[in-house]
Amino acid sequence: MIISMRIANLACVAFVAVCGAAAAIASTHAVYAQSRSTPPLANPPPPAPIQALGFYQETKKVTCSSTFCLDEFTKIPTGKVLVLTNVNCLVANDQGGVVWGFVIDNGSVVGFLGFSALGAGPNFAPPDVYVSNQSMSLVLQAGHTPEVSVDLGTTQSNAEANCTIAGQLK
Repeated sequence: MIISMRIANLACVAFVAVCGAAAAIASTHAVYAQSRSTPPLANPPPPAPIQALGFYQETKKVTCSSTFCLDEFTKIPTGKVLVLTNVNCLVANDQGGVVWGFVIDNGSVVGFLGFSALGAGPNFAPPDVYVSNQSMSLVLQAGHTPEVSVDLGTTQSNAEANCTIAGQLK
């Protein structure tokens, strides 16, 4: 009797595990199918900046339909400075080509970004994907609004720029 109860328990556990895995797979498939049906340039609400032990990180995603994309980040709080140490961007562009990027502080260009192609050119279907990961040491003052501008060249295109700035908030 004990052995048959153990077998029944194991069968029940196995059934739940298989059903749980099947549900997880179905759920993942539904999420993937939904994300594939969502237009690729949709903009979800941006996450709040992360601030912990003086570390600062913020990500912004912007859709653009001109020759440049401009990601505007949160204004630096009164009484603080942001020592910007890293900027990275991932850009998807339906017309190809990311020429360069700029870090802008209070309307002035203070840093430059170079981009590398991850998947671009005649052998790839649009959108072409470009990435930049730039280390820097820039001090941005209180009240200033950091911005990242990505120049897409002279062709008007539909693009999406997902950029992150990181550093120390002091």
